[in-house]
Amino acid sequence: YLKSLGKYNDLQIIILVSNYLERSVEYISGSREVGKDIIYALDKPVDHIEEEVGLVETVLLKKYGLCTGIANATTLLLNNPTFKIDTRTIFNEKHAFNIVKYNGEYYFLDNTWNITRSGKEFRKAVKVKEFNSKYILYGRKNFEYAVSQDYLCDNPNISKVKDRSIRQKDILSAKEKMIGRVSFTYPEDIVHPLTKTKRL
Repeated sequence: YLKSLGKYNDLQIIILVSNYLERSVEYISGSREVGKDIIYALDKPVDHIEEEVGLVETVLLKKYGLCTGIANATTLLLNNPTFKIDTRTIFNEKHAFNIVKYNGEYYFLDNTWNITRSGKEFRKAVKVKEFNSKYILYGRKNFEYAVSQDYLCDNPNISKVKDRSIRQKDILSAKEKMIGRVSFTYPEDIVHPLTKTKRL
């Protein structure tokens, strides 16, 4: 399906995959999720949800999950014979995200944070209303959380990650050329059903 949307350069493919995950996936780590100032709870209990939210299958087929599943889905969608973008999942003590090779350089990519740190979420879900590009191809010095833990998985390319992100205007320019074939705003009815939220 993603391939059918058109022929794109590598940056646009990264945007396409990020947009697909942001549009489709809600961040859920358990039966209750505490947001910035709101508690979210599942409308219907899901048996063994804590065991399945980290799986790629849950993210792609059930449209929810936490960082491990979202990062692994990103790897699967980019690092394959169709798109051929060198992407790996990396881990620190509390988070999973991606390292991506773009134009011969390595950057971080975090679709979980694009979803959960957007600032433009539906009130009833940890889910964005529109595409967020802040955590696409960013560098070490831009977002310290990614490298501040004592432990990062043993990936030889982590030390090669650029200090600085690519320019946001380059991402937005690439995105503009995709409008008309790809939607970057998301209807509320695709959000996984949740109960009422309440303020902390």
